[in-house]
Amino acid sequence: MIGGDARASARLIAGQDLVLAGIDAALEVFRQLDPGVNVVSQELDGVRVRQGHLVAELQGLAQPLLTAERTALNVLCHLSGIATLTRRFVDASGGRLQIVDTRKTLPLLRTLEKYAVRVGGGLSGRYSMDDGVILKRNHVRLSGGIADAVARAHAAHPDVPVQVEVDPWAKPTWRSRLEPQLCCSPGRGSTN
Repeated sequence: MIGGDARASARLIAGQDLVLAGIDAALEVFRQLDPGVNVVSQELDGVRVRQGHLVAELQGLAQPLLTAERTALNVLCHLSGIATLTRRFVDASGGRLQIVDTRKTLPLLRTLEKYAVRVGGGLSGRYSMDDGVILKRNHVRLSGGIADAVARAHAAHPDVPVQVEVDPWAKPTWRSRLEPQLCCSPGRGSTN
């Protein structure tokens, strides 16, 4: 259909207002199929762009540009979506809260998704199970309460942060000398 030496240009344009994240990963998708692709212009991750704004422009072989287009846009949209939503939470908190990501990421995308949270102004939480202790409701119940669960976690793992999952709407009824470093809220509908 399209000759192997046919050349084309591509323009990546924001479909909505967003915080850009993943532009380098998206451009790498094009480079994997056409190492000679020329990036004429590009915005940087972390920039707030308005709908209709030119995010990047490329020139290269037509077939690789068309083949890479959907994957590159999927990566860019997914990571920009994470950064944009994170920025909304950061802005809404007015600096009173720290927005921290989770380990619950899509397979093979953890590093990129955690990067997008940081681009949006959030912080990186645990990367793996060894990076900290999270006490879920079941742990707290089986330990006899939050204070006991936190004390046991600190005793067993003194060198890692301890986080406690809490009900964001419940009034705190506990105090402990060994308070957790972070309280997190489970996702909507979480049961454990």
